[in-house]
Amino acid sequence: MWHQFDNARTCAEALATDICFLLEKAIIEKGQAVLAVSGGRSPVPVFKELSSRDINWEHVHIILVDERHVPPEHEDSNENLVRQHLLQDHAARASFTGLAFQTDSLQGDVDKANAELPDADIALLGMGADGHIASLFAHAPEYRQATDPRANGNDRYIAIRPKRAPHDRISMTLNALQRTGCLLLEISGTTRRDVFERAAMGNSPDYPVGHLLDRTWSGPRVQTYWYP
Repeated sequence: MWHQFDNARTCAEALATDICFLLEKAIIEKGQAVLAVSGGRSPVPVFKELSSRDINWEHVHIILVDERHVPPEHEDSNENLVRQHLLQDHAARASFTGLAFQTDSLQGDVDKANAELPDADIALLGMGADGHIASLFAHAPEYRQATDPRANGNDRYIAIRPKRAPHDRISMTLNALQRTGCLLLEISGTTRRDVFERAAMGNSPDYPVGHLLDRTWSGPRVQTYWYP
């Protein structure tokens, strides 16, 4: 489903409203809610808007869709971004579990995440200009494994070593996204909209976002929020 907005502010407000509704719904139904978030610049206005909303954050567990394998205080760390912009004000009452440097190795962090982290009720995704979602880069050696449900069993996370992006990564697998209750995708600009539309047409296997838009996709229907 496509949701179109005039600017980043109105998009962030709408996303925050919808996320809060879904979180409260999960809390009513299950007693708690799990929100998975992505990094980058795009979600910062959403994070700030969410942090101002006074919901039952003490029943919300925030996890990461993906992470660069850098220390949590690093400027490229998604955990650092979340702590600065989301875990503030009312949302400071939420619990949070990071991905990187939880153990002494990249694979150890992946194993720990797979053993301990729950499925997400809601995932807030972004999309790169190359069509990647999470840290699922089409050029990464692990891409095929990460997007093949038969190759991952019940694993939620996988180590990714992209060739054209900085830092080794930890990323949710396609399996994990398929098991998420609701997928929200935020994109902006005409370039990303064109990539999204090409991926939706199935014209190229090189756009990872296309997995979520394919007719054979058995996960939740993606809600896309776009602004110019």
